Amino acid sequence: MNLKNLFTKFRISKRARGSRQWLVLLLIFFLLNVVNIGWHLYLFWKIQSGEFFIGENRETASTRSIDLKVLEETLEFYRVKDERMKSILAAPLRSIDPSR
Repeated sequence: MNLKNLFTKFRISKRARGSRQWLVLLLIFFLLNVVNIGWHLYLFWKIQSGEFFIGENRETASTRSIDLKVLEETLEFYRVKDERMKSILAAPLRSIDPSR
């Protein structure tokens, strides 16, 4: 068996046949659709059985409480900013309006 003869059997001609290209394209299309449908059926089965939403680590969530002191400091910070913004908006403009 000669390797040269083996490759000449499967050699693509310079002018490829259009029907062969369409056949390859359709086969790839249908193969990808079958894989896609199989994947979605697998996901549907996992979701229906409830296994999809169960994680690997089933540890309980941490129960951190809010530090009230930090919360009050944050609220006060934004209250001061709000008052400053209201005072800026209420004050007249310092620049001269050129249209007057």
